[in-house]
Amino acid sequence: MGKPVILYIMNYDNCEHEYMELQSQFHQERMLEPTEPHGGGYLLVDDNQAEEPVAFRCIDGAVEYALDELSLEHFSIYKLTKVM
Repeated sequence: MGKPVILYIMNYDNCEHEYMELQSQFHQERMLEPTEPHGGGYLLVDDNQAEEPVAFRCIDGAVEYALDELSLEHFSIYKLTKVM
C-alpha cells in the first residue's frame, strides 16, 4: 500500500485580487505623502511663512497635510509645471 498523496490547491485568483488591492492602497497612500518637487506635482506654501514649502504628487495630499498635519489656516497650493 502506497503513501497517501495530499494535494494543495491554491486559488490564484484570490491571491492576485489581494495583491491588486494592496497595490491600489499603496498607490493611494503614496499620492498623499510629501515628496520632492517635480513637474506636474503640487507645492504647499504656508502664507504666514512659518513652515517650509512641501511638495506633493496630488492636490488632495497637499490639502490634507495642510489641515491635518500642520493645522494651517492660510495656505496656497501651486501646480508645478517645470522644476529646474
